[in-house]
Amino acid sequence: MLEVVWTRRAEDHVQRIFAKIDEYWPHTAEAWLAEIGKRAELLARFPEITPIWRSPYRCSKLRRGLGLFEGRQLVVSGIIPLRMDPATIFRRLEDEDWI
Repeated sequence: MLEVVWTRRAEDHVQRIFAKIDEYWPHTAEAWLAEIGKRAELLARFPEITPIWRSPYRCSKLRRGLGLFEGRQLVVSGIIPLRMDPATIFRRLEDEDWI
């Protein structure tokens, strides 16, 4: 089983999204966090289970219209709303300074 590495940006995304959900729906926030954990475990076991979004990134769709984006070697690069323009998502994933 491979190790899933989270970038600082991806960890920040999880914390901010969790805090927003938790403010109104604490039980839903806990369920969402559990979903993230299960998804990371699944990625560790089956790294190619998610489709290629735009090379080198893969995207695993989550609830609430979000996507968990992973880059090279199971590095989670961010959790980004999928309703955004794909070009904008790609620019943000490539921008090391974007949080």
